Amino acid sequence: MNLKQIIFLALIISFNFSMSQKRIYIDEYGDTLPKSQIKTKKKELGKSLISWRYFGDDNKEYVKLSNKIYLKGIFNYQMIKTELKISLTLNLMTALQF
Repeated sequence: MNLKQIIFLALIISFNFSMSQKRIYIDEYGDTLPKSQIKTKKKELGKSLISWRYFGDDNKEYVKLSNKIYLKGIFNYQMIKTELKISLTLNLMTALQF
């Protein structure tokens, strides 16, 4: 390797490190924490936490913990069943006409 190749390689490596993304870890309360504390929280709380990854307007990667895993609601299953039957029947009739 000659000197030009070594300099070029050093510039590429330094540029790569300077352009690397920084992750910001946010707990379920909105507090910024180091990665080690986030990992500890996830181990302690187990399946009651999930993590969301997204890129902010500042092009940084955010990893946010959330404890809102399940949606709660009241559903009328009879109405859903009826609507599905109607929809499937109409789709079947349309498919058989062709």
